[in-house]
Amino acid sequence: MSAAATGLADALCARLGPDYAGRPSARCLSDSPDGRRVTELRFAPSDGRRRDVRIIVKEFAGDTGARTYAAMKALEAAEAARSDAAPLALPRALFYEPRLRTLALERAPGRSYRELVREADFTGHLGLVGGALAALHALEVPSLRAATIDDHVADLMRPHPAALAAALPAHAELVAGVLAGLRAGEREIAYRPVPVHRDFHLGQLFRHRDRVAVIDWDLVARGDPALDLGNFAVYVRTRAPHAAARGVDAFLAGYAARADDGAFARMALYEALTYLRLACKRVRLKPEGWCEDAVRMLHLAEARLA
Repeated sequence: MSAAATGLADALCARLGPDYAGRPSARCLSDSPDGRRVTELRFAPSDGRRRDVRIIVKEFAGDTGARTYAAMKALEAAEAARSDAAPLALPRALFYEPRLRTLALERAPGRSYRELVREADFTGHLGLVGGALAALHALEVPSLRAATIDDHVADLMRPHPAALAAALPAHAELVAGVLAGLRAGEREIAYRPVPVHRDFHLGQLFRHRDRVAVIDWDLVARGDPALDLGNFAVYVRTRAPHAAARGVDAFLAGYAARADDGAFARMALYEALTYLRLACKRVRLKPEGWCEDAVRMLHLAEARLA
C-alpha cells in the first residue's frame, strides 16, 4: 500500500470501530501516470461473523480531490431529492482527507459492463445505460462548473492536440481543421447545461439489478448532454464493435425513453471531439500502429464534423 492509502486505512479503522482494527488487505485497481492511484481496501471483522467492508481509496497528485468530493456530494443530494425512481446509482463519497489528498469512496455494486460486454445479450444491458444517463442529465446541480469545447479539449485530451500535430507534422493542418470545426460547431448550437460525466464509457459502469452504478466523477461539470451521448457511442463503436450496430440504438432508445431526444442532433459534434481525444491517446500510449490509427481517428473526426 502507498503511504496515502496506509494513512487513510488507519483513519477508516478508527471510523469502523475496534471490530475492524486489523490491517486491511489492499488491491491496486489502477495507477495512472498523473498520480491518481486507486486502491480497494478490504477490512475483515475480527469476529468473522459479519461481512467484510470494502472501500475504494483514490489518491490525487494535487488538490483536485476536494473538488471531486464536493461535486459528488452535490450529485448525491440532487439524486436524493429526486421524486421519481431512476435507474441511476451513485456510489457515495465517504470523506476526503486533505492532508493525504485522498478520497474514500463506497464500492460500486454489481457487475462491470466490461464483463457484460462478452455476453451474447449484451445489447440488452445498454438500454438501461441510456436510462441511467438520462437520469443524470435530469439532475439539478447548479454548483458544478460550466464546461465548453475548449474546456473539454484542455481537460480531456492527453496530450493536447498541439502535441498530436507535432507528432504527425504531415497532418498538422488536419488537426487544426478539426479543432476549428469543433469551435465553429459549438457556436452554432444551443442547449441547456446539465450535469455531464465527460468520461462516460463501459469501464465506468456497473449493472446492479435494475440500476446502473456510475463511478469516476473527477471530470463532472455542467455542459451539453450530447457530449456524454457522443462519447459513449464512439466508445461502443471502437471498443465493442460486435455490439455497435444494435447496441448504440438500444442505448439511445433507453435515453429517449426518459429524456428529450433533441440532443441526438448534436451528437456528431461530440463524436468528433471523442475521435480527436482518441487520436491524442494514441500518441500518449503509442501502441503498435499508433500513427496510422491516430490519422484514422482524425479522419473520422473530420467526417463527423461534415
